[in-house]
Amino acid sequence: MALGLRGADVALDLGSSTVRLVGSEGVLVEQPSVVALARTARGEEVIAWGGKARDMWGRAAPNLRVVRPVEAGAVADFQATEHLLQLVFRQALGRSLRKPRVVVAVPPHCTPVERRAMLESVRAAGAREVSLASSPVLAALGAELPATEARGSLLLQVGGGRTTCAVLSLAGLVIHHTEAVGGVSMDAAIARWMQREHGLILGARSAEALKLHHGTAEGGAVRMSVRGRDVTNGGPREVAVSGDDLAEALAPLVGHIRATVLRTLAATPPELSGDIIEVGAILTGGAAQLRGLDRVLRDATDLPFLLVDHPANAVARGARTALRDPELLERITA
Repeated sequence: MALGLRGADVALDLGSSTVRLVGSEGVLVEQPSVVALARTARGEEVIAWGGKARDMWGRAAPNLRVVRPVEAGAVADFQATEHLLQLVFRQALGRSLRKPRVVVAVPPHCTPVERRAMLESVRAAGAREVSLASSPVLAALGAELPATEARGSLLLQVGGGRTTCAVLSLAGLVIHHTEAVGGVSMDAAIARWMQREHGLILGARSAEALKLHHGTAEGGAVRMSVRGRDVTNGGPREVAVSGDDLAEALAPLVGHIRATVLRTLAATPPELSGDIIEVGAILTGGAAQLRGLDRVLRDATDLPFLLVDHPANAVARGARTALRDPELLERITA
């Protein structure tokens, strides 16, 4: 369903890690995509969402369910997604009786079933009208790439649940490949490595913090202390790890990202390849901030990879651009 010429009220970037609601003037809501639900006699009720729910991760009592309702860019828990979006809309729009028109950023790999689930979740949460826009196209607009011109641009989007490498031209995707690698799987890889190599069990929040503060694709001699639970006796324990250790833990995932880029470049039409050689490639997405990832990709492709400012917000910036331009919005939504 295409939007009318007056455009949409808001745009929604519902990711595996973060949910953002964007208006024509900027970001209205930005919170972790997490919901805490309590079991009651009336069913499950939301007791926290966003940052407060994330703080409960790994600490909740048995009667609480703390979930990420979106996995790899697709709705994994319809009810929890509906609850989350209702709260997002309420925070942004108050208790206004006016239902918003919503443009939803979706990854290009979404199946028809996944697209329908997203549409139904947003409608059930209170949207009046819903359209879908490709997340890489919005990210390209947010990165100020010439995505609407007859010129090839290479974008690598490393989000919470997925990595997408795409070649864009004339506001559309020419080639794209997706891999189930993102920030969440990086956290899990670090936790698995710590348990395998050191017999130390890390919670999801601890693994994420280790990735954010010390994670690297290249390695390094710097050492840091990590605290967790001993797998043998269940007691607390602290071990020292290095940048080289974390690079080893993340090496398989970095290899998948590198292979995705190479596969995309191999399928790119020659005319667009020349454009890409001239301007290089752009990195977006929160997990693209992994230290050294740009240099690993440069060495593999002989292309410069530029990490945009505030890469996690590239889709939101692109959505804001589109919301201000009804004709552009009409071109990129369906």
